[in-house]
Amino acid sequence: MHSKAEIIFNEAKAKLLSSRKSLDDQDKKYESAKKFYVTIIAILFASLNYLRDEAFQIPIFLLICCFYHAIYKMLRIEKSIGVASDGIEASAIVYNEECLENDVQYLYNSLALTFDEKSKYNNDQAVKRALHFDTITDNIRRWFLLIFIITIILVIIYWFLPHLPAILKASQQVALFFQAP
Repeated sequence: MHSKAEIIFNEAKAKLLSSRKSLDDQDKKYESAKKFYVTIIAILFASLNYLRDEAFQIPIFLLICCFYHAIYKMLRIEKSIGVASDGIEASAIVYNEECLENDVQYLYNSLALTFDEKSKYNNDQAVKRALHFDTITDNIRRWFLLIFIITIILVIIYWFLPHLPAILKASQQVALFFQAP
């Protein structure tokens, strides 16, 4: 028959393992995102070799900087956010035959409190990581919008402005054509 303290201990242990699994899942998400970003950077570098027009090279270079910045932020987040250890090995003390029944109950209660604190810490860290990841993806979206606008401006500058005198001359001729009786 399981005591109340043992049941509480097992629930706290399960919560801790669940919070740790959540952080491990986030680690996998971060790793796959970093691999994806590195792949994009490699593709963008390869495309820089084939493009000769500055109107496209500058935005691609800015995209490369954007993804480098995202990877840098992800590495900083991984480094700064810690994870509470499982502490499951401490539960081996409980199963020691030399412990008295009262000691076992006390140990169960103590470990349950410790596991609850660790799982709360891990869950808080998971929330922080998720918020940081959302911020990084929002920043990438903003970079894409900015680079799209810059590309349009550069295309106008490099392609439209050199032909502006000819366009103005043609529009004057069209205006004169319609004004003639």
